[in-house]
Amino acid sequence: MKLSTLFPAFLLSSILCGQTAQPARIPTFHVQGTVTDSSGAVIPAAKVTFQTGQAITPLDTNAKGVYEADLPLGDYTMSAEMKGFRTYRRPRFRVVAAVSLSFDVTLPVAGTCDIQIVGESGHQVTQAEWNEAVQELCTRDEFVPVSSKEGSGFELYVRYGKRTRRSEGASEYSRGEMIYQDPVFVAYNLFSLQADRVVYFPKTQTLEASGNVVAEDQSARRTSAWMSYRIDDGQATPVH
Repeated sequence: MKLSTLFPAFLLSSILCGQTAQPARIPTFHVQGTVTDSSGAVIPAAKVTFQTGQAITPLDTNAKGVYEADLPLGDYTMSAEMKGFRTYRRPRFRVVAAVSLSFDVTLPVAGTCDIQIVGESGHQVTQAEWNEAVQELCTRDEFVPVSSKEGSGFELYVRYGKRTRRSEGASEYSRGEMIYQDPVFVAYNLFSLQADRVVYFPKTQTLEASGNVVAEDQSARRTSAWMSYRIDDGQATPVH
């Protein structure tokens, strides 16, 4: 037996056995943003929440109104809340690469919502009628289902001042009757838009925005007096 030959092999085996296996790193993306009110003033201690499945990540904005986090890749919804302000919501969005996202948030001041609903001909108000009234007079926002060839399941979210139902199922959203009211806000996957007026045509899945339009995705920020987008499969494609 040649001890000189066996010893190095035994030593190498001992070293390898003593090594601790490192856990695989989970791919993440970075998200950050600033929460402000309608005047542009920052809002400290706002509650920002990201949710994927049953996992919830709660965050608070710092003294400069900033939040940030590193999150595993996947599908998320987002909200931002502060007492006295209308809630910001973002419908399900999908992140599949280790990118850096920026979602700046504007929280308009909340109005009063002390309502009484009376049914027609003395009938008791149904739950559906009550929900509709609260949506129109209080929350003034809605999630709109969007069909998709790929079955992506992304929704269109709209926060508005006033909503008007038009022919052929179209909905018109505006700031409202008072000029100082906040612009319409729209979110769809990683795309967002704000404008004085937005019309959505569900049959063609087309979004038309006019008046101080600002549209953003992760590649560009566009401003114009008028824009039109086709909404489908998680993408907002400009229509010329």
